[in-house]
Amino acid sequence: MFDVLTIAALADELTDTALDGRIQRVGHLDARTIAAEIYAGRRRRYLIASAESEQPRLFLSDTEPSFDTQ
Repeated sequence: MFDVLTIAALADELTDTALDGRIQRVGHLDARTIAAEIYAGRRRRYLIASAESEQPRLFLSDTEPSFDTQ
C-alpha cells in the first residue's frame, strides 16, 4: 500500500517529466501490466503500470519495454 508521501513523490515526478507530453502508443506487457510511450521534453519515456497482486507498481522508464504486437 502506498502512503501519502509516496503518492506525492509520484505525482511530482510525473508532473516534471510527462506533463504536456504526447502519448505515442499504449500496449500490454502481460495480463496485468500496461505501458504507454510518452514523448515530452524532446525525450521518449515509458510509463509502466502493473496491477499484479504480489507486486503492484507504477514507474517511468527510459528503456523501451517489449510491447504486445498482436
